[in-house]
Order: sequence, then C-alpha cells, then structure tokens
Amino acid sequence: MVATDIGLGEELDGGLKVAQVASQERLGIAVLYVSGRPLTDGMKALLVQPSAFLAKPYTDDQLVSAVSSLLRDRD
Repeated sequence: MVATDIGLGEELDGGLKVAQVASQERLGIAVLYVSGRPLTDGMKALLVQPSAFLAKPYTDDQLVSAVSSLLRDRD
C-alpha cells in the first residue's frame, strides 16, 4: 500500500504521479490519497484503483479505517 498527499512540495499533483508510477511498478497496489484541497473531477479521473481519499484534517480513527478498508478489500 502507498499513502501520499496529492500535493507534494511545489507539485500540486505530485502525489497523483507517485501513485501512477507505483501502480505501474506493482499492479493492483492500493493507494491512500490525502489532501487539504477538495478532490476535483479532474483529480478523480487520475486516481489509481484501488484507492481511498481522506480530506485533511483527518482523525486517527479515519486514517485507521481507510487503511484497514483498503487492505481488507485487497484480499
């Protein structure tokens, strides 16, 4: 599983690129995206699957739930 912020440094979509490369290297890898910005339709089109999205700020419980769900759904 990969967890990445959609915006990395000055790259507003750097996390999207990281996830795309990871999914090319390891087919079916689950990705957890996080961001303080709203998820736009354009961003949604670039998300790899399986994936989940958490809006910042998120709670520990939300993080654990998202990771658990992604890992459970892989099996």
